[in-house]
Amino acid sequence: MFKLYWVNPSYGFKEMPGIMTFFNWGDVNFYLLDNRFYRISENNALDLRSRSRKPHFGYQQIDWLIDSLVLAKSQSSFVAPVSFHVVVSGGQIMSEAPHSDSFRKYPEEWDYFMSKLGEVKIDGVVFLTGDVHHSELIDYSVDLKLVELTVSPLTSSANPHPRQSSRTIDLSPHRAGDSVNQRNFALLDFRGPLEDRVMEIRICDSDGKIINQKDSSQQESLPTAHIIRANDLKWEIDGN
Repeated sequence: MFKLYWVNPSYGFKEMPGIMTFFNWGDVNFYLLDNRFYRISENNALDLRSRSRKPHFGYQQIDWLIDSLVLAKSQSSFVAPVSFHVVVSGGQIMSEAPHSDSFRKYPEEWDYFMSKLGEVKIDGVVFLTGDVHHSELIDYSVDLKLVELTVSPLTSSANPHPRQSSRTIDLSPHRAGDSVNQRNFALLDFRGPLEDRVMEIRICDSDGKIINQKDSSQQESLPTAHIIRANDLKWEIDGN
């Protein structure tokens, strides 16, 4: 049924079934994770593992993602430069807000993932997530060199009182609160010279009107925080 609606480049692997896949767009790599196939609900009493040890993505899928990021990093300098690595998941990855489908609800696997990610230190990682019925931009660029953009809902009802991350950046500069609490979608625009690539984030309402423009008199002008610079997501600059 999923394949009828979503024409992915591929659907999992022979040794790792599921719908995870990968595609490239210019100097941006997209890694689409499967957060349903291997996940066991923390409240599933039939699974005898403790809540902290239940799988979310599964270790094999995490290793595939890390290996793919490392391979892209090793090839970036002589095959094709990669400015951003966009890791896509149906549920939030970094937010500490207590959502039932959040990756952080699976602490043992989450710790493993963060440990591996910290070891390889990949530049330009952006998590693109959803499922929580509001949109928010979470900034971890200072210490972890990554950001998470959560965008939802598209057609379902919005959450008027969302539980947000403590690191959420204001996505709606002309409205109360930091998150977008209505039906919306995002447009991501990657532009700029190779030495200073940026990802511009535009949040649009159901009619396609941009919600997060800085000034209504300046069409499509964006707050600085909504323009993610690849250089701000680098672990090392100029070899230092």
